Amino acid sequence: MALSRALLETPNEGGILRLAMRHIAAAGPYSPEAGYLEVDGDLVTSPENGRTHAAAVDRRVRELDGQDGPVTVPGKPWGWALGLRGLERLHGYLVVTSPTRPTAAQRSQLATLVWHTASALSVAFAQRRQREDAVELHRARAERATLQQQLISVVAELAYQRAAHALMADIAVSGGGEEAATRALHELTGLPALVEDRFGRLKSWSGPGRPDPYPEPDPVRQNDMLRRVRARTRLVRSVPARMSSRS
Repeated sequence: MALSRALLETPNEGGILRLAMRHIAAAGPYSPEAGYLEVDGDLVTSPENGRTHAAAVDRRVRELDGQDGPVTVPGKPWGWALGLRGLERLHGYLVVTSPTRPTAAQRSQLATLVWHTASALSVAFAQRRQREDAVELHRARAERATLQQQLISVVAELAYQRAAHALMADIAVSGGGEEAATRALHELTGLPALVEDRFGRLKSWSGPGRPDPYPEPDPVRQNDMLRRVRARTRLVRSVPARMSSRS
């Protein structure tokens, strides 16, 4: 019973198998020959396995295909492979040998140890699956939140673009000039809006902060801004030294 408690308190499958192999003698005149854990459909050997006869034992355990059965180990009169089974799956195998054929009572003790080991493996497997599922659920929720935020941004951007296009279309249809265009841009963005000619002379302004008098054009700055506007297909920010804020 003490070993059973220790098995249940061991947090991972590998530790449970190693603990069972190290205490196999508690069930009778047994020695651990090999231990295996089922990982992604394959049987993975325990670090506790000895190198002697490993290949022959491996072949025999895989031939059993989930069933219990005898295992031949040179120099060992008796050997057996016992499946470590949970309610829904095989967790692995425990291969034991004995210098004599075990009695019925000793076989019962061995079966009890195997049952406790399999039960502990089932608990550890379920806990690991719960942790993995929790991590996957957290990742899925984070991805969903990111996608929702992206969708909100896209919808907002499309709504803004539609409003801007509709406003510009209304200005064009109504024959509104530069004053109407700057007033519409100011209402749409909340920022001061202005129109300059290609030389930098003010033609129209809407919104607060208009300099008075309006500064004389700076040909170097103007040419640099026009060059940057032609080189890009999106908005270009320009904050000239002569003004504290400009759009």
